[in-house]
Amino acid sequence: MLATANLLLRLMPDFNNVDEKVVNSIVILLFGLLTSLGLRVFYIKSRVIEKSLSRMVLPVLICSLISTSAMALFMLSIVSLLHSTNPDYDSALGHMNIISNIIGLYPITLIWSCIYLGVQSLQRWKQVESEKLSLQLALKEAQLNTLIGQINPHFMFNSLNNIRALMLEDINQARASITQLSNVMRHALSADKKSHIPLEQELKVIVEFIAISGIQYEGRLKFKSKVDDQLLHVLIPPMMIQMLVENAIKHGISLVKGGGVLSLEINKQADLIFIQVCNPGSLKPSSATSTSTNIGLHNIRKRLQLLYGSSASLELSEADETVIATLIFPIQSHHS
Repeated sequence: MLATANLLLRLMPDFNNVDEKVVNSIVILLFGLLTSLGLRVFYIKSRVIEKSLSRMVLPVLICSLISTSAMALFMLSIVSLLHSTNPDYDSALGHMNIISNIIGLYPITLIWSCIYLGVQSLQRWKQVESEKLSLQLALKEAQLNTLIGQINPHFMFNSLNNIRALMLEDINQARASITQLSNVMRHALSADKKSHIPLEQELKVIVEFIAISGIQYEGRLKFKSKVDDQLLHVLIPPMMIQMLVENAIKHGISLVKGGGVLSLEINKQADLIFIQVCNPGSLKPSSATSTSTNIGLHNIRKRLQLLYGSSASLELSEADETVIATLIFPIQSHHS
C-alpha cells in the first residue's frame, strides 16, 4: 500500500502536492474498501468461518493473495492511466513493480483477513454459547417444572374426604379447612412460575398444610417450629420444605401408633441456610413406603443440583428413634 502511494506521488508531476495526496488517498481508500468487501463476500459465501482452523488457513492464504494481486493490478493500472499522456512516464505495470507491490500489500491483506475472521469467530462463539445457555436454561426450567409437579396427588383427595367428614361435626372448622386447602393448592399450582419465593411465604403454606393434615391425624400430629426471624425474607425454592414435611408425616408420624411431634428448625451458618425437619420413626425402609420416599427425596436432590450444583445437599440421619432431614443451600436474598 505504501509502495503504491509513493509511486503515485512520484509519477504525477502534473498535479500540485495537495492534489497528489488527495488523489492517492482516494485511490487507496476506494480499492481498500472494494478489496475488503470482496473478501467479506467470499468468506460469507464460502462459510470459511464455520470451518476448523486447519481447514481455514489455506482458503485465507489463497483468497488474500488473489485479492492482493487484483488490488495491486487495478491500482497500478489507474496510475498508468493518469499518466498515459506524460512522455516521461515510466510504466507502472512492469513485472518487478507488480511483484513488489503484491509483496508489500499481501501481509496487510492477510492481517486484515485474520482480524476480520477472528472477530467473526468470537461473535459466532458468543452466539453459540448464548444459544447453548438458553437451551440449558429451558431444559433446567422444564426439569424443575416436572419435578415440582410430582406432588403426592392423594393429599388433595384425602383432604377433601376429611373435610367432608368434618362438615358433619364442625361446619366452621370445615370452612376454614377449605380455605386452607385452597391456599395450599394455589401455592402448588403457582410453584412452577417462580424458581424462588420468600421463606416467610413458604412457612405460611406449611402451617396451613399441617392444619389440613391434622384433620386426619387429630391429636397424633403435633407441630413446632423454630425459625431465625432474620431469614424470613431469604429466597428458597418453592415447596421444598413442604415436601419434606409431607414426607415426615406420611413416612414418620402416620406409622407411629401414638403419633408424635414434627419439628422444623431453620437457621444459618455463614452464607448457608440450614433446614431441619425431625419426626419420630426409623430410616429402615418398609416395603410399602420405601419406593415413594426415595422418589420424593430424589426429586428434592435433583432440584437442588439443578439450582445450586454442589453447593447444596439433603441428608437423612437417625438418632434416638427420630429421623432428621437436613437441607442445606446458599442463602439468597431479594437483593442478590
